[in-house]
Amino acid sequence: MIVTTPDGGRDGMSSITAVNGSPAEDASPSPTSPRIGRRRWLQILSTFIVFMNTWGFLLTSGAFQAHYELFLIRDQSSSNIAWISTTSAFLVFAVGIVTGPLYDRGFYKPLLVAGSLLQVFGFMMLSISTEYYQLFLSQAICIGIGSGIVFTPSVSAAAACLPNPATRAKAMGLMACGSCVGGIVFPTMFRALVPRVGFPWTVRSIGFLILALYLLSYLVLIDGRRKTSRAPVIRRFFDISAFTDLPFMLLSVASVFSATAFYIPLLYLPLFTKVRVPSISPDLTIDLLSILNGVSVIGRLVAGLAAAIFGPTETIAVSLVAGSVLLFCWIPVDTVAGTIVSIHTFILPVSDRDRLPDRYLLVPL
Repeated sequence: MIVTTPDGGRDGMSSITAVNGSPAEDASPSPTSPRIGRRRWLQILSTFIVFMNTWGFLLTSGAFQAHYELFLIRDQSSSNIAWISTTSAFLVFAVGIVTGPLYDRGFYKPLLVAGSLLQVFGFMMLSISTEYYQLFLSQAICIGIGSGIVFTPSVSAAAACLPNPATRAKAMGLMACGSCVGGIVFPTMFRALVPRVGFPWTVRSIGFLILALYLLSYLVLIDGRRKTSRAPVIRRFFDISAFTDLPFMLLSVASVFSATAFYIPLLYLPLFTKVRVPSISPDLTIDLLSILNGVSVIGRLVAGLAAAIFGPTETIAVSLVAGSVLLFCWIPVDTVAGTIVSIHTFILPVSDRDRLPDRYLLVPL
């Protein structure tokens, strides 16, 4: 988030406040110091967990999509079912329109608590859902809004405590790896538990794990909090002047189109593979999600380094061009080995698209 310093300039942790639980910096590093102190590492850990619980679960949507189509709501079309996960992903970002200004007013921890409780409530309701509208309300609305309430303030807090641009870019890549970890853990849990305990208890188990991780995230923030006498910088709740900022609008529109292209392969990966490779086992179709998210760890870390060296705009431009070319190369693939190779080649360049460069640009400390 943009914070105004006493001298009227724009800076980061040199003037960031810690009112009502908002993150604060260590006293020793200078505003542009690349060193990361203990409190900053705690904030990075907290945001890593938030990435795991929010986008890590959303990257499991392919497993839920396949289960809904094949077992739970077979009377619904594939496109209707896809509205569940896509609406949830939309709300993660859309809710930030409200939670961003609330974070500026010092409500970081209340937002974290409210969002995590709503998200876990959504999992409990999802576990007892059997109809399409019930699945939509619990997964798309409750889990989506809950994730959005937590996500934007957490990313803003992490960016605020890392004023050095190069350090911030690297840390963003590291924190984004939390979604990769979640994208490995949750599909693996889904594949292992559904045959043994059924869909309801599988969803409850995921919900309980996410609740435990949120408790750890909150305790970390309590340990890393630091009091300050500075007053919070209060800005307008809705700034219409943003629509007159041409670079900002171009970036926003481009992000919409690139996100649309990026999530289609992730959402339909298990079903697409089952159609193109009928002999593949159901377990392996779910494991493909874990493989994809595991490989993306490399892409996110490399993207953080590249953004620090070459700049976020250059990094995301190259990744989108490479990803587009590789996506077309995926079309003729009809073997298990070819699918795994395509996953590796596609996700490596585009794994930064959904987390790093545009987030790095939109939080200009």
